[in-house]
Amino acid sequence: MPNEPDERLIRLEVRPAGPGLFDAYWNGECIVTRRETPLLDAARVLKARGIDTHRPMTMRHAGAAHDSFIPKPVEHWAGLMITDSTSRGLRRRRYEPYPRAVEGATT
Repeated sequence: MPNEPDERLIRLEVRPAGPGLFDAYWNGECIVTRRETPLLDAARVLKARGIDTHRPMTMRHAGAAHDSFIPKPVEHWAGLMITDSTSRGLRRRRYEPYPRAVEGATT
């Protein structure tokens, strides 16, 4: 039935962890800590754990009665990142992992 909850839905609960930072919980387990984009980061964690990436996923702030986003598949959220620039502001982009540090490089 259309109004029945989707048992496959992954609903994260996010809790404040500092100014602009959040921890994300799923099934009582904290899966990401102190993140600016907990939904996107948690999706990548779940994907790495082998979760079915077609499952719908959303998030809800602790104590809220409503979700923050319309549910979309885990693979959708895992494939996004948010960037910020002074000229263009916040932008949604395709996820690109940060390059690993080159061994022997100096900072």
